[in-house]
Amino acid sequence: MTIKYKIFGVVCLMAGLTACTDLDEKVYDRIDASVYYQNEASVKGAVAAIYNQTSSTLAGENFFHLSEYPSDQITWRVWNGGQWGWDEAMKTVLSWHNWTSESTIINNAWKGAWTAVGLANLLLNDLEGLDAASLGISQERLEQYVAEVRTLRAWNYYCIFELWGGALPLNTSASSEVPGTADPDWNTSCKIIYDFIATELDETVKALAKEDGSHATVNRANQGMNRMLKARLLLNAEVFIGESHYDECEALSKEIINGTYGSYGLDTNYRNLYSIDNVKSPEVIFALAAEDGQGAANAISNVRTMVGMWYGYADYFGQSYDGIGAWNCVCLVPSFDNSGNVQPTGGTDHPVCFLDAPYGDKLGAPYERFDNRDIRKQNYVYDTATKTHGPGMFLKGEMRANFGKGDVLLADADRDG
Repeated sequence: MTIKYKIFGVVCLMAGLTACTDLDEKVYDRIDASVYYQNEASVKGAVAAIYNQTSSTLAGENFFHLSEYPSDQITWRVWNGGQWGWDEAMKTVLSWHNWTSESTIINNAWKGAWTAVGLANLLLNDLEGLDAASLGISQERLEQYVAEVRTLRAWNYYCIFELWGGALPLNTSASSEVPGTADPDWNTSCKIIYDFIATELDETVKALAKEDGSHATVNRANQGMNRMLKARLLLNAEVFIGESHYDECEALSKEIINGTYGSYGLDTNYRNLYSIDNVKSPEVIFALAAEDGQGAANAISNVRTMVGMWYGYADYFGQSYDGIGAWNCVCLVPSFDNSGNVQPTGGTDHPVCFLDAPYGDKLGAPYERFDNRDIRKQNYVYDTATKTHGPGMFLKGEMRANFGKGDVLLADADRDG
């Protein structure tokens, strides 16, 4: 009996060892590509996920904050002892230039863009193994989807390249293993990333849709969007890789203007670019689609309106809009100091411009740098009789309700909280 038990135990052990060497992957946390992709609708759904992540990341707040606040044009402000605008110093550290690697917005931007790149890598790996005919679409159609995803990946790469430069790894693999920096040498790494983005855009442009003036492709990565991104890369080449490509940038921009990559043109009114129907503007080459109340729409709204919207806009216009708040935290970098006595209506009585002595600043003071004929230097006026806007872009001076004709609206220091 003892011998029999020993034999039985050895057989069981050997069976167990055999089972342990069966390493074929069984997917339980996601649908396998061979099962999921059955038709064009399934491909569209997967591509839409890349658009959604890209929209939430690049059109959301983080890249706006990182691109603007550390510069000399606009800044994030705090007032009333920090009761307004402090936000745990997430934005102020960018304006004050004392951020660290642990700063929330820096981490969010990094993670968001890499999520989009990772999802694109996974999807491209899936699409490479698909047969167009089995999906009920043409090979040309499948190649367009691939080109869209590659262009969106290049856009995400471009945005983090602007901020992190040669520190980036070059990763196009669907593997979970992320390589280190593209090259230990900063300049070499920058050139590798630059060439990758340029090559991706050049190789995919012809497979993308071309806008015919019907605005049917405005919400898709189209040829015009691809070439605009390439032009932007060329424009900044001297900063990125120490090479001048201004002539190429100019030539490519003229091709876009002349309709080589789609039907576009200047709008008769620049305000149409910011209207609810801006996708119909001939000047808009690419616009991320967003549905009111959804995550991407909220992210876009936060950047387009909330961060820079004056808190008294509802009183000025006599109405408010669902889902659009007003933080009143973003403003132009000041052009004057606070010399002299503080005035009841704000400001001081003898301010000195930062462009003048003793400052003589080379940067900043954007408002005072505008030409007096510039619409940015002229006050915004709304004609209630003709219901027309113009000519300026900004409100300046004493603010009154009802399009400047009603009661005086309180300044920051006069508000409760």
